[in-house]
Amino acid sequence: MINKGAKKMTTYPLLFSPLKLGNKTLRNRMAMVELVTNYAEQQQPTERNANFYAERAKGGVALIVTEGLSVHPTSVPQPHVPAAYLKENIEKFRSIADSVHQHGTILLGQLWHVGRQQLWSPMMSPWGVSALPCPLSNAVPHEMSVEDINEIVESFVLSARNLKEAGFDGVSLHGAHGYLITQFLSPWSNKRRDQYGGSIENRARFVVDIINRIHETCGDDFIVGIKLTVHEYVEGGLDLEESKILIQHIIQHCKVDYIGVSQGNFSFSLEYHVADMHFPPTPFIHLAEEVKKISGNIPVMGMGKITDPETAEKLIVGGSADLIGLGRALISDAEFANKAATNPDNIRECTSCNICWGEIHGGKPLVCMHNPEAGYEKEYGMGTLTRTSLPKKVVVVGGGPAGLEAARIAAARGHHVMLIEKQPELGGQLLQAAKLPGRENLTKTLSFLTRELKRHNVEIRLKEVADEDFIDAIQPDVVIIAAGSTPNLPEFENRSMRVHSFVDSINMEEWGDHVVIFDDDGDIPPYALAEKIATLSKNVTIVTKKPQLAKEANYLSWIGINRRIRSFENITFFTSHKIVQIKSDGIEIQDVFGGQPKYIGCSDVVMVTRNSANNIIYQNLKEKYETYNIGDSYAPRKILAAIHEAHRVARTI
Repeated sequence: MINKGAKKMTTYPLLFSPLKLGNKTLRNRMAMVELVTNYAEQQQPTERNANFYAERAKGGVALIVTEGLSVHPTSVPQPHVPAAYLKENIEKFRSIADSVHQHGTILLGQLWHVGRQQLWSPMMSPWGVSALPCPLSNAVPHEMSVEDINEIVESFVLSARNLKEAGFDGVSLHGAHGYLITQFLSPWSNKRRDQYGGSIENRARFVVDIINRIHETCGDDFIVGIKLTVHEYVEGGLDLEESKILIQHIIQHCKVDYIGVSQGNFSFSLEYHVADMHFPPTPFIHLAEEVKKISGNIPVMGMGKITDPETAEKLIVGGSADLIGLGRALISDAEFANKAATNPDNIRECTSCNICWGEIHGGKPLVCMHNPEAGYEKEYGMGTLTRTSLPKKVVVVGGGPAGLEAARIAAARGHHVMLIEKQPELGGQLLQAAKLPGRENLTKTLSFLTRELKRHNVEIRLKEVADEDFIDAIQPDVVIIAAGSTPNLPEFENRSMRVHSFVDSINMEEWGDHVVIFDDDGDIPPYALAEKIATLSKNVTIVTKKPQLAKEANYLSWIGINRRIRSFENITFFTSHKIVQIKSDGIEIQDVFGGQPKYIGCSDVVMVTRNSANNIIYQNLKEKYETYNIGDSYAPRKILAAIHEAHRVARTI
């Protein structure tokens, strides 16, 4: 059955206008861009892959580009990347094509060779354009011979032919972020002296040959697009002006059906590849706008931190892009397109937290911080949240992210839900974290959840303490405890030093001359706090037991944290150190591997330490009522675990 999408409104007329792409016509301008899921098994696409893509097609996007598909045995960046070159995978790819086409969405497979950037390579050496090491793994690749290059060209063609046989409408070539095609195009990575190096014509030869051979084999009606990094942001790498010349050469020598515009490569500029919440909206859209000026009639896809339909519409109106590439926005809300047509305020907007990227970079399956349905479409996707035939009176204690999600799901199922929060505002620690520099986007999660509670008529009681007597007076059928956690400040002998918890520090505006932050968390928030305090105090010192700053942060955000922290002249730091003593006028720290203690004079100490669960109310009620304990009051964890747990539990009631 073709999903024609919800009835369109005129709010975003260009976003919902058709666009010719090769021999196909897209019903709107929204495309799902390629993003790694790690849902494949042993290089084979799975039902989980098919469900993930089908959900986004059902959600209304006109075009889907799959995650990168391996084209050759020398390109296995993760063990969970599907292989397009294997003929035995054709039927599994066909199941993806059928599930996507059922909803009227065009499907392209992204063809991907990683080149020297083979981060997961237990059995072979990576192949590269030149014998230059991968900037991340430092592995030196085998420099490809001309025979090797011809073999890889034909592997792209074989992969395209397999996908065509599986029912795909075309392919997109991954020519971005320092992978093999980029390695040929960029003077930063291509030092060859043969017909594949040096001049624009030579460096473009590889990709031109691939595109022409695919069209020769699969026909001109088979869509062939390309995603290109047009600015590497490294010294000696591709910049916008050279990329425009390259693109003009490519489109003059082969048939390209669309150009996706991206930036960054496998260096510290990888931070720009998936801009996190510290970046403004659409931070690199000017690159697409410039490419559009020289692309003629070829559609240009703009992408990167486009999180709402109003922004998308403005980009098309302003001539920045023809197609809107959505990645994280569709992880956050598979129904983005349909909701944009009928009820934009109902979109669960992406926060750009990059937890999704951190998970896949670590070899784990793709998940979303605030959308538990992502990757679990079979269990939690559209149409699975059925209304109960036995509505119950449900009381949720705690208005943090876990409590809000539990209340949302329970109410959506038809239960009568009351949410009790002791503070004057909803949000819990999420509300506090959103006050930190660069973390303001976290309010998007809070805004979505509070809107949902209103939509489902959840009764909200603020400034109420839900003790045992309070609950007994209500006589609920079900109690969900989401009471959060409390900072667990360590005991110390000297009480004259000003020692603060992380949460208390967020709201402080007056500090002494030297503040020490002890980071026992390792994630982004302590460093956002350090940035804030550095604008209010003369000196800030960060002490962490971890071997590096922000060790637990996703790699992209880790780059940004280090860049920003090191830009402050009044911030110093000690890694692999612990606090051994707090005195009246300073602290003593010691290397975790031993050695003599060091003294740091300071006015304030901020302890970013583990919290303790607020579970007393659960212990008091669990024998009286059907009671569940979720979120930090079950065990202090990250927001992802709290929201996902709340979602699962609330579905069972």
